[in-house]
Amino acid sequence: MPLPNLPALARPASPETAAANTQIARADIAPPIAAPAPAGQQTELAQAELKKAQDRIGLSDQQVEQLQQAQDKLAAGDSGSAFLLLQELNARLQTETRSYVVQENESLWHVAGQQEVYGNSYLWPLVWQANKNKVRQPDQLYKGLRLTIPAHPTLQEVSDALAYSKNNSGEGMHPATNPQAPTAAPAPAAAPVTEPSAIPSAAPSN
Repeated sequence: MPLPNLPALARPASPETAAANTQIARADIAPPIAAPAPAGQQTELAQAELKKAQDRIGLSDQQVEQLQQAQDKLAAGDSGSAFLLLQELNARLQTETRSYVVQENESLWHVAGQQEVYGNSYLWPLVWQANKNKVRQPDQLYKGLRLTIPAHPTLQEVSDALAYSKNNSGEGMHPATNPQAPTAAPAPAAAPVTEPSAIPSAAPSN
Protein backbone atom coordinates (compact mmCIF):
# COMPACT_ATOMS: atom_id res chain seq x y z
CA MET A 1 0.00 0.00 0.00
CA PRO A 2 1.60 3.32 -0.99
CA LEU A 3 2.48 5.78 1.79
CA PRO A 4 0.55 9.05 1.89
CA ASN A 5 2.32 12.20 0.80
CA LEU A 6 3.80 13.94 3.86
CA PRO A 7 4.20 17.74 4.02
CA ALA A 8 7.73 18.98 3.48
CA LEU A 9 9.59 19.80 6.69
CA ALA A 10 10.60 23.47 7.06
CA ARG A 11 14.33 24.02 7.32
CA PRO A 12 15.44 25.57 10.61
CA ALA A 13 16.34 29.24 10.29
CA SER A 14 20.02 30.06 10.31
CA PRO A 15 21.39 31.98 13.35
CA GLU A 16 21.84 35.06 11.14
CA THR A 17 18.20 34.96 10.01
CA ALA A 18 16.98 34.45 13.57
CA ALA A 19 19.01 37.41 14.81
CA ALA A 20 17.72 39.62 12.00
CA ASN A 21 14.12 38.65 12.76
CA THR A 22 14.71 39.41 16.45
CA GLN A 23 16.16 42.83 15.63
CA ILE A 24 13.18 43.61 13.37
CA ALA A 25 10.79 42.56 16.10
CA ARG A 26 12.61 44.72 18.65
CA ALA A 27 12.64 47.67 16.27
CA ASP A 28 8.86 47.52 16.12
CA ILE A 29 8.75 48.21 19.87
CA ALA A 30 9.27 51.91 20.60
CA PRO A 31 11.60 52.65 23.54
CA PRO A 32 9.84 53.98 26.62
CA ILE A 33 9.78 57.78 26.83
CA ALA A 34 10.71 59.24 30.20
CA ALA A 35 7.80 61.08 31.64
CA PRO A 36 8.45 64.76 32.35
CA ALA A 37 8.78 65.70 35.97
CA PRO A 38 5.55 66.91 37.56
CA ALA A 39 5.05 70.66 37.52
CA GLY A 40 5.50 70.91 41.27
CA GLN A 41 8.79 69.02 41.14
CA GLN A 42 10.06 71.18 38.26
CA THR A 43 9.31 74.29 40.29
CA GLU A 44 11.19 72.93 43.29
CA LEU A 45 14.23 72.08 41.13
CA ALA A 46 14.21 75.53 39.54
CA GLN A 47 13.92 77.24 42.91
CA ALA A 48 16.84 75.21 44.25
CA GLU A 49 18.99 76.30 41.29
CA LEU A 50 17.86 79.89 41.79
CA LYS A 51 18.98 79.82 45.42
CA LYS A 52 22.41 78.47 44.38
CA ALA A 53 22.86 81.26 41.83
CA GLN A 54 21.79 83.95 44.30
CA ASP A 55 24.34 82.61 46.77
CA ARG A 56 27.28 83.59 44.50
CA ILE A 57 29.05 86.95 44.40
CA GLY A 58 30.73 88.85 41.59
CA LEU A 59 28.21 88.16 38.82
CA SER A 60 28.75 90.03 35.57
CA ASP A 61 26.01 92.14 33.99
CA GLN A 62 25.28 89.34 31.52
CA GLN A 63 24.99 86.79 34.31
CA VAL A 64 22.70 89.07 36.32
CA GLU A 65 20.51 89.42 33.21
CA GLN A 66 20.35 85.65 32.77
CA LEU A 67 19.40 85.29 36.43
CA GLN A 68 16.61 87.82 35.98
CA GLN A 69 15.33 86.02 32.87
CA ALA A 70 15.13 82.79 34.84
CA GLN A 71 13.24 84.51 37.66
CA ASP A 72 10.75 85.95 35.15
CA LYS A 73 10.15 82.51 33.60
CA LEU A 74 9.72 80.98 37.03
CA ALA A 75 7.20 83.66 37.98
CA ALA A 76 5.31 83.03 34.71
CA GLY A 77 5.03 79.31 35.51
CA ASP A 78 7.63 78.17 32.96
CA SER A 79 9.68 76.28 35.53
CA GLY A 80 11.23 73.94 32.95
CA SER A 81 12.89 76.75 30.99
CA ALA A 82 13.87 78.50 34.23
CA PHE A 83 15.57 75.35 35.49
CA LEU A 84 17.63 74.94 32.32
CA LEU A 85 18.73 78.58 32.37
CA LEU A 86 19.75 78.41 36.03
CA GLN A 87 21.49 75.07 35.68
CA GLU A 88 23.67 76.46 32.89
CA LEU A 89 24.38 79.63 34.88
CA ASN A 90 25.38 77.73 38.02
CA ALA A 91 27.77 75.52 36.08
CA ARG A 92 29.66 78.62 34.92
CA LEU A 93 29.56 80.35 38.29
CA GLN A 94 31.04 77.30 39.97
CA THR A 95 34.00 76.90 37.60
CA GLU A 96 34.82 80.42 36.37
CA THR A 97 38.24 81.69 37.50
CA ARG A 98 40.64 84.55 36.83
CA SER A 99 44.40 84.77 37.19
CA TYR A 100 46.65 87.28 38.92
CA VAL A 101 50.44 87.60 38.82
CA VAL A 102 52.03 88.63 42.12
CA GLN A 103 54.12 91.79 42.00
CA GLU A 104 57.11 92.65 44.15
CA ASN A 105 56.34 93.32 47.84
CA GLU A 106 52.68 92.30 47.42
CA SER A 107 51.06 90.17 50.11
CA LEU A 108 47.88 88.11 49.98
CA TRP A 109 46.26 91.09 51.71
CA HIS A 110 47.29 93.37 48.82
CA VAL A 111 46.27 90.82 46.18
CA ALA A 112 42.74 90.37 47.57
CA GLY A 113 42.33 94.14 47.74
CA GLN A 114 42.92 94.62 44.01
CA GLN A 115 39.75 95.53 42.09
CA GLU A 116 40.36 92.77 39.54
CA VAL A 117 40.46 90.25 42.39
CA TYR A 118 37.91 90.96 45.17
CA GLY A 119 38.41 94.62 46.03
CA ASN A 120 38.47 93.62 49.71
CA SER A 121 41.76 92.82 51.44
CA TYR A 122 39.98 90.88 54.21
CA LEU A 123 39.12 88.18 51.65
CA TRP A 124 42.76 87.10 51.29
CA PRO A 125 41.97 83.63 52.75
CA LEU A 126 39.92 82.93 49.59
CA VAL A 127 43.03 83.51 47.47
CA TRP A 128 45.15 81.36 49.75
CA GLN A 129 42.67 78.46 49.85
CA ALA A 130 42.42 78.40 46.06
CA ASN A 131 46.21 78.27 45.66
CA LYS A 132 47.37 76.01 48.49
CA ASN A 133 49.08 73.77 45.96
CA LYS A 134 51.38 76.73 45.20
CA VAL A 135 51.30 78.69 48.48
CA ARG A 136 51.41 76.23 51.37
CA GLN A 137 51.67 79.03 53.94
CA PRO A 138 50.57 82.68 53.57
CA ASP A 139 54.16 83.87 53.98
CA GLN A 140 55.39 81.80 51.01
CA LEU A 141 54.27 84.26 48.34
CA TYR A 142 56.85 85.35 45.79
CA LYS A 143 57.07 87.77 42.88
CA GLY A 144 55.93 86.40 39.52
CA LEU A 145 53.67 83.68 40.97
CA ARG A 146 50.46 83.25 38.93
CA LEU A 147 47.49 82.81 41.25
CA THR A 148 44.09 81.31 40.42
CA ILE A 149 41.21 83.49 41.62
CA PRO A 150 37.74 81.90 41.99
CA ALA A 151 35.49 84.48 40.38
CA HIS A 152 32.27 83.68 42.25
CA PRO A 153 32.74 82.38 45.80
CA THR A 154 29.63 81.61 47.82
CA LEU A 155 28.34 83.81 50.63
CA GLN A 156 29.33 81.11 53.12
CA GLU A 157 32.88 81.04 51.75
CA VAL A 158 33.05 84.82 52.04
CA SER A 159 31.80 84.67 55.63
CA ASP A 160 34.36 82.01 56.55
CA ALA A 161 37.17 84.03 54.93
CA LEU A 162 36.23 87.17 56.85
CA ALA A 163 36.14 85.27 60.13
CA TYR A 164 39.54 83.69 59.48
CA SER A 165 41.04 87.02 58.43
CA LYS A 166 39.77 88.69 61.60
CA ASN A 167 41.37 86.05 63.82
CA ASN A 168 44.60 85.72 61.81
CA SER A 169 45.10 89.21 60.41
CA GLY A 170 48.90 89.11 60.37
CA GLU A 171 49.22 85.95 58.29
CA GLY A 172 48.13 87.54 55.03
CA MET A 173 50.40 90.57 55.25
CA HIS A 174 53.77 88.97 54.54
CA PRO A 175 55.22 90.70 51.44
CA ALA A 176 56.22 88.68 48.41
CA THR A 177 59.88 87.87 48.03
CA ASN A 178 61.96 87.27 44.95
CA PRO A 179 62.15 83.64 43.88
CA GLN A 180 65.06 81.91 45.46
CA ALA A 181 67.89 81.38 42.99
CA PRO A 182 69.16 77.81 42.96
CA THR A 183 72.12 77.47 45.27
CA ALA A 184 75.29 76.74 43.34
CA ALA A 185 77.18 73.66 44.41
CA PRO A 186 80.46 74.54 46.17
CA ALA A 187 83.55 74.22 44.01
CA PRO A 188 85.73 71.27 44.91
CA ALA A 189 88.69 72.20 47.05
CA ALA A 190 91.93 72.51 45.14
CA ALA A 191 94.46 69.80 45.83
CA PRO A 192 97.45 71.12 47.82
CA VAL A 193 100.50 71.82 45.71
CA THR A 194 103.52 69.85 46.89
CA GLU A 195 106.83 71.50 46.18
CA PRO A 196 109.51 69.14 44.92
CA SER A 197 112.01 68.18 47.57
CA ALA A 198 115.58 69.46 47.16
CA ILE A 199 117.83 67.00 45.38
CA PRO A 200 121.16 66.63 47.21
CA SER A 201 124.12 67.53 45.08
CA ALA A 202 126.36 64.69 44.02
CA ALA A 203 129.57 64.27 46.04
CA PRO A 204 132.66 65.27 44.07
CA SER A 205 134.51 62.25 42.71
CA ASN A 206 138.15 61.73 43.67
